[in-house]
Amino acid sequence: MDCPTPPEIPFAAPLNASHESGTTVRYACTPPESMVLVDGPPDVTCDCSNTSNITLTGNSGVLTSPGYPGNHADFLDCFYVISLDQPGPQAVTATVEYNVEVVADCIFDYFIINDDGEKYCGTGNFTKVFLVAGNQWSVHFYADYADNNARAFRIEYNV
Repeated sequence: MDCPTPPEIPFAAPLNASHESGTTVRYACTPPESMVLVDGPPDVTCDCSNTSNITLTGNSGVLTSPGYPGNHADFLDCFYVISLDQPGPQAVTATVEYNVEVVADCIFDYFIINDDGEKYCGTGNFTKVFLVAGNQWSVHFYADYADNNARAFRIEYNV
């Protein structure tokens, strides 16, 4: 027997499509770029706000994941927005050091820089130039609960 469609909740999306009697519908946070919300099981409280609820400004700086250089916590879903001094387009050079749980396709823990479509996980470092169309760029960091024996990332950036 099907139940009614689950209610709409601001800044959230249902995680499962089943509306059968006896199923539980869980929601995932879908914040706009200016908000930082944390996703995880309903009985877990986690917080990225001490680092990612700050909009960084300026043409150079250092961004680190929560807890860096120590290990990151479980259940993190952090969005960082960096506002540059001038409007774009402009090139941002990012020097990145990272240690994030490695699994094929980076499905559990990962970070994405400037929505370039590439998920980063594992251990490594690189320098890359990102084209920023306007005056803001972003970093998204996600960590599940399985392996928090990793530092996550440090990004030094310059325009």
